[in-house]
Amino acid sequence: MQAPPLKFKDDSVSVLFASEVIEHMPELEPIMKDVERVTSEKIILTMPNPAYPGFYNDPTHSLEYTVGSLRRDLNKSEKFQYQVFGLGFENVPIGNFLKKLNQAILKPFPILCPTIGIIGTRKSS
Repeated sequence: MQAPPLKFKDDSVSVLFASEVIEHMPELEPIMKDVERVTSEKIILTMPNPAYPGFYNDPTHSLEYTVGSLRRDLNKSEKFQYQVFGLGFENVPIGNFLKKLNQAILKPFPILCPTIGIIGTRKSS
């Protein structure tokens, strides 16, 4: 079942943040069209990397994607330009310095991270 339309006017939200939501939708395009419709500046998403063990153990993860297909499909947008990056391993029991180093090293390699971040910025008209 697809999510109902967002009950906001066009371009009425400056920044939209959705964490661990999109992977529960059966299709990417309808939900992203609606998200882009209501957002005037930035879209911030986090999603699990489906390459990680356990992703498919959750029966509510209905969207089929890879990190590469997600980047490609999002950047078909006429309104927004998307960047996809890795979020590292926050839950690893190591010191803060090593966590920050871990995140800095893994940021450009989302395929290696259990969670990916996505930032969409509205294109100039």
